[in-house]
Amino acid sequence: MSKVLINITGQQSDGENVEDISITTEGDMKFTDSGYQIKYTESDEENNDTTTLLSVFTKDGNDCVSLDRSGMINSNMVIEKGARNTAIYNFGPLSMTVGVFGEHLLSNLCENGGSIEMCYTVDINSVSAGRNHLKIDVTNIN
Repeated sequence: MSKVLINITGQQSDGENVEDISITTEGDMKFTDSGYQIKYTESDEENNDTTTLLSVFTKDGNDCVSLDRSGMINSNMVIEKGARNTAIYNFGPLSMTVGVFGEHLLSNLCENGGSIEMCYTVDINSVSAGRNHLKIDVTNIN
């Protein structure tokens, strides 16, 4: 397992409003039989922590990302280019099933770090709820 610096930049859009994302944090990265895993914790203004486990793997020759969050927000999303997957999304007292369609996904992770770039849409009951574009840069700091 390696200590890494994680820089996440991107945008979330609901069709009307666009929100810029910028997070820099430390975490851990390890190589597994199926790819790479990156784990980090985010805190909000009220010190509510959410732990994220990002797993990058290959399925049918395509890069895929599993995004598992636990804490204040709980979800398990799989982003796969050209495919729609469903996920349960829990935040506070609310829970919903969402669809996640991977538009673009590119990963060049290696033991020294690298990057993941992904673009995906989210829908609720097949009604568009937003589009996310993220770039995650990972740098080994061991």
